[in-house]
Amino acid sequence: MLVQGQPNRRAPALAWVLLLGVVLGLGFWIGRPLPEGVDRALAGGAASPTGNLDSAAVARTAPPAPVPIAAEAGALRVLQIEVADADWQQIAAARQRALTRGMLQEQDQIPVPVSVTLGSESARGLARLKGDWLDHIDTDQWSLRFELERPIGGMVRFSVQHPKTRGFGLEWLTMAVGRREGLLAPRAEIVRMMRNGVDAGIYYLEEHFSKELLESQGRREGPIVRFDESAMWATWVQHGFQQTHTMSAAVQPAATFFTAVSGAFNEPRLTSLDSLNRRMVRALAQVDDLQRLALLATGPARDRKVQALAQLGGRTVEDLFRTDQLGKWLAVHTLFRGLHGLAWHNLRFYHDPVLDRLEPILFDVGGDLIDHEGELALDWYDAKWFTQSPAVLAAAFAELGKMTEPDWLPAVAREFGPKMHAYGEAMSKAGVLQAGINLDALFAIVLPHQIESLRAITRPVVAAGFAAELAGVRTSAGDDRVVDVDAWATTSIPTCVRGFRFANGRVVPAAEALVGLSGVAGSGSDLQVLAGGAVMLPRDQSHAQFRFAVDRRMAGLSEVEALKRAIRSGVAGDDKVKVEVLFRPLAEAQDRVQPLVLRRVESEDMRSRGRPKPPSLLDALARYPQLTYDLAADELSVLPGRHELDGDLIVPEHHVLHIRAGTELRFAPGAVLVAEAIVAEGALGKPIVLGPRDEKLGWGGLQVLGNGTPSTLAWVEASGMTALDRGGWQSSGGVTFLRSPVTMVDCTLRGARCEDSINVFAARLQATRCVFEGGPSDLIDGDFVTGEVVSCTFRNSGEDAIDVSGSQLLVKECRFEGIGDKCISVGEDSRVSVQGCAIASTSIGIAAKDRSEVTVSALSLAKVDHYAFAVYIKKPEFGPSRMTVDGFVWTGAGKAPTLAQTGCELRVNSAVVPTEPVDVEALYRAKVLGK
Repeated sequence: MLVQGQPNRRAPALAWVLLLGVVLGLGFWIGRPLPEGVDRALAGGAASPTGNLDSAAVARTAPPAPVPIAAEAGALRVLQIEVADADWQQIAAARQRALTRGMLQEQDQIPVPVSVTLGSESARGLARLKGDWLDHIDTDQWSLRFELERPIGGMVRFSVQHPKTRGFGLEWLTMAVGRREGLLAPRAEIVRMMRNGVDAGIYYLEEHFSKELLESQGRREGPIVRFDESAMWATWVQHGFQQTHTMSAAVQPAATFFTAVSGAFNEPRLTSLDSLNRRMVRALAQVDDLQRLALLATGPARDRKVQALAQLGGRTVEDLFRTDQLGKWLAVHTLFRGLHGLAWHNLRFYHDPVLDRLEPILFDVGGDLIDHEGELALDWYDAKWFTQSPAVLAAAFAELGKMTEPDWLPAVAREFGPKMHAYGEAMSKAGVLQAGINLDALFAIVLPHQIESLRAITRPVVAAGFAAELAGVRTSAGDDRVVDVDAWATTSIPTCVRGFRFANGRVVPAAEALVGLSGVAGSGSDLQVLAGGAVMLPRDQSHAQFRFAVDRRMAGLSEVEALKRAIRSGVAGDDKVKVEVLFRPLAEAQDRVQPLVLRRVESEDMRSRGRPKPPSLLDALARYPQLTYDLAADELSVLPGRHELDGDLIVPEHHVLHIRAGTELRFAPGAVLVAEAIVAEGALGKPIVLGPRDEKLGWGGLQVLGNGTPSTLAWVEASGMTALDRGGWQSSGGVTFLRSPVTMVDCTLRGARCEDSINVFAARLQATRCVFEGGPSDLIDGDFVTGEVVSCTFRNSGEDAIDVSGSQLLVKECRFEGIGDKCISVGEDSRVSVQGCAIASTSIGIAAKDRSEVTVSALSLAKVDHYAFAVYIKKPEFGPSRMTVDGFVWTGAGKAPTLAQTGCELRVNSAVVPTEPVDVEALYRAKVLGK
């Protein structure tokens, strides 16, 4: 496929339920999205005709006055735009040129000034035509892209287009489901648009790529990268491909993925900030590596493949992407048959700085619930580069398994069905919906049929085959027997072997028994080991070999003795060893169990810059003399005593690191301890110490990048952390727990030299009787955190003691003194309860901002530099906050100072604090509301 995705020139209609319509008499057709170009101007790409927002041009238009809404608007919000007639004629002329040419091009996308109102919010900005194919402009409703000076509806950049270009609502449902499953996806809705006070029709409104998209979905601002498709469109136009669908083979390479250049959205902003620039450079290098992986999989030229192999340096999909998110992304494409979203020119990725991996963004999937029935989108040509990874396949099929469980679709229908119904009614009344379409059939007929089809595909009746032998071996320790098992998948549906279970209930994990590919020496590492010790079988039906001993831990003593007698006598014997294999297709939640038929035979004896790749267990034990491994307990531990490490300590995947009381680990400058989970259990008088070899230079800190396994720290003392800063691999915390629930008891973190003493992200935090002190910035920073902080002490911070966003937290019986900014800063839709705390000295006591709610009870406060309590709006896209304080005791001079911005709510000891206009930005510049 040298030219990706020939244009769809048919009428924009897809029969979602044609397969059922004959029986049910339901004509239900939906428009299929066509390819769309990269927004180079708004992305800050080179040679962009739009450039940045032209404030002088924008100022020519005033914000529109709200237009009375007709009752027919129903549940739809109204988008009002005001644009000068001369500017609109400029857009109309560009449209006419595109109609003549047969395709929209960059020169047709010149912006004009507009004013926009959505609900009660208004802003000035620029608007232009958007799209590639003529379905965006072939009616009176033209696709437009807006870039505003400030957010409305939480968005700065968004587009509107005829609903047919996004499947009359199917794309909206796809995005909503994606966000429900934790994927990044643009916000979208169906709106009624008014232009200069005149009804312009029903439109599909879709968010564009910006930091607002990221922040609204729980991610930090960072680069969003993609492949520039402008060369493809230019080549097509030059050779008339948009009209003839043919092109000389000599020029085809210019229109392919293999020659496309990578780029980032909003590059001017990313390059203006050092940390974001380094992440952007890292992210672009990672998507370039994706292109090289694609070349190796299907690329056209042998020499180019050799070059790509050398440039990759062994990096794999797992080294470039968050495989869990990539799997979910493929699953959503598969559910909605979104093949269009897999095309290379629709790929969008966000860079996660802590994991140093790319995360996919769901976009323009082009759902098609009639064509390609029985096919899995993740088996499509354009998914090949991702599905080289067994970890991605495991995640994809686990998600598909969840989506095809009986209770999944009814829950989705309850959540999104009413909105789809309202959209369908509004589009039908406006005459936008194609005749015969009934959006309610999505949940009643179409999706149930699709899920039934996927359930049958992903859960094959016969998923694997097994052949087993009970073989005799002679060792220096005496006679013994082993079980040899060959296992293979019978379909291409990913299937794993979890283990082998004896009659007494003992289970041998598959990973411990894995030998490799049958007959291929040294191939153990060629098979994917999943979390928990399961082994994924090759999808090409190659055989995997497992071997494990039969001893008294597994079988009964009498069985073992009978086996040994049989070996010595040279006869098979009448032993009754029974072994079952535990396995399952990855879409299933429960193991299948199959007894093994053991045939008795004679046998032979047994046989960077950026985030570093975790070593295997054997490599780790060879590399780190400080580690030891208990095979029986499956426990990886640090040997007791004091250890000085010259470099990083990277714990193998799927292993928890155990550290005993009295152990001391000292790290070289910049070195880090990285694990998926950690159990560090010190004791009174015998703490565990994590610190630098050189106190002046510090060390990189502890990074727990979790897979959901809980971590425990007790009597741990950590100091001198400088956090991570290695190209695109960055972390704000001297101690970081990412998606790893953590319990901390009697721990001390002091003297961090980075943005956060400890950063907990998307995990539960339970901190009890801990001390956090001394640092230039925050002591605890929590993003999307739940949990409790109880009986802890916070001292001498440069900024906040506790700073949370998107979180739910209880702070109880804690003491604060010498806090440079806020004792407790609550933001971005958080819910925090503060009970029985005492504040000795701080700049601000407790602050609630950006749609957060705080309840405070039994608080004593002695001294503040600015405010005891503050409620305000820092990010307008979130909105006002409120705080209720009861049992407050103020021991300072005069009346406790407070700040309540208009629109927010503050009650102190049952009294309502009057609100007032507040210039929040000015107070931040003056370092009153923040340092």
